[in-house]
Parts: sequence; structure tokens; C-alpha cells
Amino acid sequence: MATPILNATTQAQGPQPQGPSIAELQAYLETLKAENSTLRAAAATSHRVSMKISDKGALSVYGVGRFPVTLYRGQWERILAQQDAIKAFLEANASKLATKTPDSPKAPQAPSPSPSQAPSSGEPGEFDHLGGKAPQAPMPEAPLPF
Repeated sequence: MATPILNATTQAQGPQPQGPSIAELQAYLETLKAENSTLRAAAATSHRVSMKISDKGALSVYGVGRFPVTLYRGQWERILAQQDAIKAFLEANASKLATKTPDSPKAPQAPSPSPSQAPSSGEPGEFDHLGGKAPQAPMPEAPLPF
């Protein structure tokens, strides 16, 4: 009796590990969907305004912009005392004011001039921060005594 020769492809190596079943994958998918909806709900509520007292005793208001607005009590009281004037100013200048909400894109800005449009005379100009020459301090007439 001859024993058959088994090569690597036909050799029985015991039970092969199976991947997750369809039912397990569907259950995992449902878990991920639930987690995703929980995260979306948390993100939707994160745009709410919240307040906190800072370590130095100031009131920090979160959710208005990228950074908190932090003022001391007297500063908040001065602002709140002017709330009618602030509202009237906002109303009177509504057409000039940009509106930024978490869902809206950034307000359009005027295009910045290229560095080649910056003043080149060495005089201070409004575009020095874009690559123009910075103004130089005048040299003193006599050497300094130190």
C-alpha cells in the first residue's frame, strides 16, 4: 500500500480560521451607526453657548467663536449696560456687518495685494506685512554714550 504524497496545497492543517460571519458584520455595522449618530448629536450641541468661571475669577463665554470671550465682572456689566445701544448699532449697520455661523462659509474678504504691489521706497506702507521693506529707524547724529 502506497501512501499518497501530500503537498502544501492539499495537506490538511486542521480547521482554517474563518472571518466574521455576515450576522457579526451586520451587528458591528449597527454598533458603528449608533456611535456615529451619538457623535453627530454631540457635535450639534457643541455649538451652544456655555459659561465658566476662569481660575482668575473672570467669566469665559464659550461657543461664540474659536476662542472663549473672557471678561471680568465689571467689564461684562459695562457691556450689558450698553446692550440697547449695541443692538441699535447692529441694526443700523446690518448691511455692513458680516454674518458668520458654524454652518456658513467664511465671510468673503477683499483680495490681498501681492508683495510686488507693496511700497518699495522704504517708506512705511499699509502692505509692509506682505513683503514690503520695513521702515528703518533714523540713525542718530552722534554715537551713543554706551
